[in-house]
Amino acid sequence: MKIIKVKEQLEGAKVGIDILKKQIAAGAQKFGLATGSTPVEFYNQGINSDLAFSDKKSINLDEYVGLDGSDENSYRFL
Repeated sequence: MKIIKVKEQLEGAKVGIDILKKQIAAGAQKFGLATGSTPVEFYNQGINSDLAFSDKKSINLDEYVGLDGSDENSYRFL
């Protein structure tokens, strides 16, 4: 695993989008993407880029391991 350290969220988002673009250029079709507030700037950068996802698949990781559905931080919480 390669760890890339950045100073702030916008820089991290731009690095992430660059990595995503390289993966798409290399033929990647499926992606595991995080949800929640952490990747919001990454998604904003993606929206404002020239990337197209109409022919791609996304698996969105939307829950913390072991987080019970009754926890208010759970996406299952009602």
